[in-house]
Amino acid sequence: MIPPLRETRALQGEITTEKAQTVQINKVQNVAVPCIKQNLSLLTSKSASLRDRSIEKSPKGNFCVFLGMFKETWNQVLKIVCFWDKKREDEIKFAGFDCKWSYEVKGGAVEWRSSLSNEDEILEANARQFPVLQPEFSDFQRTINYIREIPEAYPFLQKMGFSLEISEDQAIFITPSKELLEKNIASYRRQNSDFPELSFVEVEEILSPEEFFELVLNHDGICTKPPEILHDAYYHLIPLFINLFQNPQNYRPYKDSLKNICLSLKEQLDLAKYSPQEMVDSLNRIDANLKLPLEDCIRIVPILLWSISAVIDNLTSESAVEFKTGKDLANDILERHYRVLGSPNWQKAASNDLQMDLEEIEILLDPSSPRFYRLLESLYRKAGLI
Repeated sequence: MIPPLRETRALQGEITTEKAQTVQINKVQNVAVPCIKQNLSLLTSKSASLRDRSIEKSPKGNFCVFLGMFKETWNQVLKIVCFWDKKREDEIKFAGFDCKWSYEVKGGAVEWRSSLSNEDEILEANARQFPVLQPEFSDFQRTINYIREIPEAYPFLQKMGFSLEISEDQAIFITPSKELLEKNIASYRRQNSDFPELSFVEVEEILSPEEFFELVLNHDGICTKPPEILHDAYYHLIPLFINLFQNPQNYRPYKDSLKNICLSLKEQLDLAKYSPQEMVDSLNRIDANLKLPLEDCIRIVPILLWSISAVIDNLTSESAVEFKTGKDLANDILERHYRVLGSPNWQKAASNDLQMDLEEIEILLDPSSPRFYRLLESLYRKAGLI
């Protein structure tokens, strides 16, 4: 099997702690400090103007106004220091996909090569770049063996434009461009009317969880440019086509059901961001033993929102997925949700993506705690999914 419960989707972290601290210092010096000076100057002038107003007669009132203005100023400073140009921060933090496979673009395809001798480099890169993985030599061999066990599956993949070959010390992987893939699918569909029409989208780089969520639910596959396409092709497109080859008729109902389930979860969690008390009350009514505190709910909601993309990533990377629908699919996704959120690797990915303390995430989502399971099940029940 193409690794079951493979943990994917990208958060590279090339920036060192020392560099991160330098960036933070520069943030304060270049952006926050001028803001502090500007706002404190404004604060002083406003405070001085109080002498000319009747509120001056009330020391308590004067102090309250001053405190209110100080709080407003401080909140502005915090907003700048903590939430400065986040896009730029992400550009610094996520330095790109460190591909250990060599590749060459040949017409409408890309030929990838790897050898047994660079296995250690790939293992190191995968540990560092989780969940944007690249195939290891031994993993590539298992994938080929699995595909060849399915009658006619490998010739079908070749018709789609893929090729996987391996010798004692070298692996060769050929992936089609989006244009060639679409052309091959159209040709195949002319002779196989039960094969569904598919939609693919091409992007320049690894996506954020929010972008991934949006695109993967509205398209059937995502194609990045080389070298990132190595990850997409091996861990998402190959499993997709193996599953489609074995069960083309049930794919579209499954995909529609998957979209509805994920959007229902997102809707509940979006509401919880603005009405956390209402969410806490609802979840605690659904399961009286949950006893979820408001402050924990506020901290958990961003992680749960993030985790929907992680669960989709996990689901779309398996090559033996049954195309279930409705409550059967929702229960399957719930089980995956347990495993993803309880996975140390995914918790580290959440920590990187959300800029949250890893220890806090581990405490909030401790898989050894009954509350962990009660919380997720209550959320799915609130969404009417199970």
